[in-house]
Amino acid sequence: MDTDGAESIPIQTLNTSTSNTTTTTSPGHPEELSTITLLLVSGEKAKFQVSLTSTIISFKQHIYENWPDNFPERPGQLNSLRLVYLGKFLDDSASLDHCKIPHTDNTIIHLNIMKQPIGELRGVVPSKASETAPKCSCIIQ
Repeated sequence: MDTDGAESIPIQTLNTSTSNTTTTTSPGHPEELSTITLLLVSGEKAKFQVSLTSTIISFKQHIYENWPDNFPERPGQLNSLRLVYLGKFLDDSASLDHCKIPHTDNTIIHLNIMKQPIGELRGVVPSKASETAPKCSCIIQ
């Protein structure tokens, strides 16, 4: 706990260069990192420092490779992770900046861990029972 009673959360850093505090997009122009708090439905939190020019997929890869100790067991596949900001799922190919993530240090992004990755859901074959089941219903009042 901090002196003000707030819980202290360790911060992990994602950089596009070898530096631990800044990334460089052009010579002499260091890029600032923003601190993003990931929040699970269960209430667990983890903080990551990230360049807003990073793509969502690279941020998810960093989360997956540096899985926080206070989170539940890491899922088996990277595509089980979904990031949600302001009620919208973030597109893997977009940058954090393109998703309008602010340049502040108090941004919260929700991390949704799917039990079955999206790719596996597309191949689900309906059972024979669903073929013979009635497709409609009536409500009599």
